[in-house]
Amino acid sequence: MLPFERAFAIAMDHAFPLRRTKTIPLINALGHILAQDVIADRDVPPFDKSAMDGYACRRQDLRAGAVLRVIEEVPAGYEPRKTIAQGTCARVLTGAPVPHGADCVIMQEQTTRVGDMVTVVNHQTASNICRRGEDFAKDSAVLKKGTRIGPSHIAVMATCGVCSPLVMETPSVAVLSTGRELVEPHDLPQTSAIRNSNAPMLLAQLRQMNIMADYRGIVDDTFEAACEAIRKATDGCDVVIISGGVSTGDFDLVPQALQHLGFSTVIQSVAMQPGRPTHLAAKENTTIWGLPGNPASVFVVFELMVKPFLYRMMEHDFRPVLVETVLSS
Repeated sequence: MLPFERAFAIAMDHAFPLRRTKTIPLINALGHILAQDVIADRDVPPFDKSAMDGYACRRQDLRAGAVLRVIEEVPAGYEPRKTIAQGTCARVLTGAPVPHGADCVIMQEQTTRVGDMVTVVNHQTASNICRRGEDFAKDSAVLKKGTRIGPSHIAVMATCGVCSPLVMETPSVAVLSTGRELVEPHDLPQTSAIRNSNAPMLLAQLRQMNIMADYRGIVDDTFEAACEAIRKATDGCDVVIISGGVSTGDFDLVPQALQHLGFSTVIQSVAMQPGRPTHLAAKENTTIWGLPGNPASVFVVFELMVKPFLYRMMEHDFRPVLVETVLSS
């Protein structure tokens, strides 16, 4: 039985990068993994802009009681036409370009205005200007390859004009459940049967990763059925996830079937609870995850080991959140 940390490291070492990429519309990129750096095509902000509503002026003209003449009104999206000189200012709104000659913006709350004349009520120290390139500079890498795209990353790419980002293709995954006691959720179980909850849960967990897995059904508890189902599932798939059949019971035949099909055992037991009888096997470019049959175990093992494994195949370093705590007696 392997300690969890050791088993995790071994599993990650067997998550060989797919290096398959595709371009997708930006609006559909949420949750995908970037396949290349995103480079800024312009400075952001692209000009010195006002951080608030107020008056662009020269700092040296600011003193309590000073009177400045408003020579221009500059809303956002408007190009200033005049230069700020001694004793003058321009009315600017948040996001508007700051006119040449101004080195600060005084908040409108610190002034009073009558007609075109503005009186400074309170002196200020902040410039209230967002400088050109303050967020990021042209030609800089604003997002790195391997980033898992979130809503804020969508905004950054939109700012840089990236409308069709290059992302990693997701692994092709097949899901199997084992156990003659199982029936599908739409079937009415007989006295000794239970509905299969593992497969729908795994498919949902995979879908959260943008992986549309192929469900291959329920496999009977025979060596021949296990071999045939696994052989078919591995055809054209990078990863197969099997729930059940990996423990030490008389009908836990998945490890034997994998050995018969030429798969090498990588992990056969992990010191974790729930999830101890977790199995990982590999053959050429295909890996098999054998998970316990208990739904809680399936959920935990997927989140702690299978999900990071699949992300590593997409060259993203996903780390589950681990919290050390003391159980109450």
